Amino acid sequence: MRRVRLRLAVPGGVLFGVCALLSSLAMFQVATAGAQANPSATYTLSGTVVNSVTGAPVRRALVRLSGQVDRMRLTDESGQFEFAELPAGQVSVFVRKPGFFGEGQAEHRYGAVSVTIGPDSPAPVLKLVPQSVISGRVKSSEGEPIERVQVMAIASRIIEGRKRRQMVSVVSTNEDGEFRIANLPPGSYLVEAEPAERGTSAGKEGYAPSFYPSGGDASSAAPLEVGAGQQMDIELSLRRVSVYKVFGSLVGYPPNSGVQIIFLDPAGNQFSALKQFSAQTGQFEAEIPAGAYNLRALAWIPTGKQLTAEIALNITSDRAGVRVALTPNQPTPIVVRTEGRKPERNPGSLVNLHLIQVGDSIVARELWSVWPANARQGPVLSDVPPGRYSVDVEAEGNWYVRSAQCGATDLLHEQLTVMAGEQIPPIEVVIRDDGATLSGRVDTGESENPATVVLIPEQGLQNEAKVKVAHTAPGGSFSLSNLAPGGYSVLAFDRADGVEYANPEVMEGYSAQAAHVSLQPNGQSQIAVELTHVAN
Repeated sequence: MRRVRLRLAVPGGVLFGVCALLSSLAMFQVATAGAQANPSATYTLSGTVVNSVTGAPVRRALVRLSGQVDRMRLTDESGQFEFAELPAGQVSVFVRKPGFFGEGQAEHRYGAVSVTIGPDSPAPVLKLVPQSVISGRVKSSEGEPIERVQVMAIASRIIEGRKRRQMVSVVSTNEDGEFRIANLPPGSYLVEAEPAERGTSAGKEGYAPSFYPSGGDASSAAPLEVGAGQQMDIELSLRRVSVYKVFGSLVGYPPNSGVQIIFLDPAGNQFSALKQFSAQTGQFEAEIPAGAYNLRALAWIPTGKQLTAEIALNITSDRAGVRVALTPNQPTPIVVRTEGRKPERNPGSLVNLHLIQVGDSIVARELWSVWPANARQGPVLSDVPPGRYSVDVEAEGNWYVRSAQCGATDLLHEQLTVMAGEQIPPIEVVIRDDGATLSGRVDTGESENPATVVLIPEQGLQNEAKVKVAHTAPGGSFSLSNLAPGGYSVLAFDRADGVEYANPEVMEGYSAQAAHVSLQPNGQSQIAVELTHVAN
């Protein structure tokens, strides 16, 4: 029986009593290239689970093997484990311990990698990251603790090349105004305090939401940089504001409709401030703190159609005579035309649109093209609220998008602006089947992690041109097909989550490191790209 040593590192310095409510699962992969394994031999896999911050061993961590065999062990007092009589081959290794994330996988809590069992296998050091805590107090400007305030931790992360905000946790303050947000991966966070009920005391005073350290919108917030296993203590102050009455009428919906009226603050938080609503007359009354809001109304009629309306309100006093006119939701048709050698009878089925809201909202709206009940009408965009959107247009199969136009807006290079009460013009997409293929290699050195290859269309470093992305295979090779002919800049990054490659301003800073290629219709090109290291 052969022995294989595996060293697993688990982050330390974590308060297990605080983080014991959540378990984090990490699966690690190690690429090995040892001698040929004897298929009849068995081996022993042993290792240690340690803390990635302190290097200290972690006791009673659950280690599981999955694949050819499925076994589990708890680490001992020294953080060690051992699996005996294992056949040669690959297994997945899971490590689970309350209060930890898998290294490199903190955003998702899970990793996915495998270990090769056999002779002469290396003993890599693999690590777990301790979870972090943000705690503190919420008080009024006079220093009084405020109970039942929702405190939100909002992470700033790069997803598919775009910096995005994600709500990761919401807790409420106790009678002493105290809160505790645990089980956080290390990273950058905005913290917002928002009263649970905003419109309950007309003629008196309420509290306006606030971001840490102070300010009513995300642009005035200061991000908290939280390290692995770190506990941060902060204080938030809520400003008193007057609460006013809003009287209005909702019109344009038939009887027996389901109706919803909500308010949105500048950060995109939705809440209801209604005190009264008459489905027969459409009259409503709301109580809301002073500030700027959008009032959004929705109605669902028996036929299944939806009516919508959205208006802006700036509340500085009691307000009467607010009129909200619901109109049918008119889907925006997507007209797809093909060019090339192979005509397509149903080109609409080849195109997908993905809209991502741009702005200061905590959680950006995302919308996708859909097919209505009558499929012969082709794909549509339905119920797109007012705002600015980045639009991704993708073609399937052996096609690429040559152009995508919405009125005067070039969707391949510009953002789409949707105004309240206005109908979005039809979207016209042209796809072709004479795309090019680009293959190449990135020198990744001794790293076993794939590099991210980013292909930026000509002029894309100065505008909203959409990029193409590939990940290298072992050895650093990559390939991209069905590409629009033209000139491109090509960059390769060691971390996919470390750079905003969809942001032209960010990519402009890397322009000097880019390789360049010109692709011809139906052409095949090759290129070598240097690896760009992204700072942590």
